[in-house]
Amino acid sequence: MEGTAADQRPRSAFATYARFVPLSAGDLQLFGEGGHRRLWELLGSHVEPDGVRFAVWAPKARGVEVLGDWNGWAGGDSLARQGESGIWAGEFAGAQAGHRYRFGIRSVDGAYTVKAD
Repeated sequence: MEGTAADQRPRSAFATYARFVPLSAGDLQLFGEGGHRRLWELLGSHVEPDGVRFAVWAPKARGVEVLGDWNGWAGGDSLARQGESGIWAGEFAGAQAGHRYRFGIRSVDGAYTVKAD
């Protein structure tokens, strides 16, 4: 079964939904102040007990999704904005260690770009 993502592209039948994983208030504060010294632990992909957590800084994005091996590269796996930090994050149970992925970023002007991490 296929549907349509918010950006009018076909949505994969394999699309999964992110479990919202809020980043800590301390991490977001340090990031906003420019004082976070361990960003590699915050951004990118990280294998967790229930899936893989993804986070990316896209401050001017209207929306961010993850495309990868687990969803047939069709996207539809949306990340959640983390307050006003510009960071988008979420965890997907369908993703596993070793899966390849990219971020699909919808800008405020409607342009859609796929970027490697």
